[in-house]
Amino acid sequence: MVLWAMPTLHFYITELAAWQSERNREHAQVKWQFTTADARIKLHHLYPQF
Repeated sequence: MVLWAMPTLHFYITELAAWQSERNREHAQVKWQFTTADARIKLHHLYPQF
């Protein structure tokens, strides 16, 4: 019989730190699909109008 145990918070913190270190080591970047101006048009309902 195999029992499945939920990982601990320490496990998640360790995994996240490892992922973050790898991303930083690779100098990973985000490639945005559109500009801020385009986002304001497309997502106008999320941006307040002043």
